[in-house]
Amino acid sequence: MKKLLLCAVLLLSVLATVACDASILQIEDTNGAENAALATLTDAKLLDTMPQVVKQGAVRSDRKGVCRFRVKKMSGVEELYTFDADPDVTYHFTVTSNLTAGNLRLYICAGGGIVADIPLGEEQSVEVFGISGIASVRAAAESAAFSVEITHGA
Repeated sequence: MKKLLLCAVLLLSVLATVACDASILQIEDTNGAENAALATLTDAKLLDTMPQVVKQGAVRSDRKGVCRFRVKKMSGVEELYTFDADPDVTYHFTVTSNLTAGNLRLYICAGGGIVADIPLGEEQSVEVFGISGIASVRAAAESAAFSVEITHGA
């Protein structure tokens, strides 16, 4: 009887784990290889305070004002850099990105909204000011393979 009960508990645990993971699967790139714009993720998902993401082959390093992130396949929203913003400070970011597959949007959010979009491709300079509270540089992806380097300073 104890073995039967143990088997039932283990089976339910496995089923519960699979059900939870089903909500964060890779999002298919439905708008084609030539279009890098997001097709499925909504602004509500992009601004979620607890974003969900699924990654394969991700490598990240954060050192002395530089964040490097590379992933073989990602869907969802990843916070790349988070900071406590002061409205009297102008924040400068230099961002270099390389998208090789899927859809990608790089952006900065603060105060419950998107305050800046970061163009994809070669080195880009972005400044934001007049923001307060917790702010973050994020990547939203749909089956994307990409690398990004963010140099940040105030």
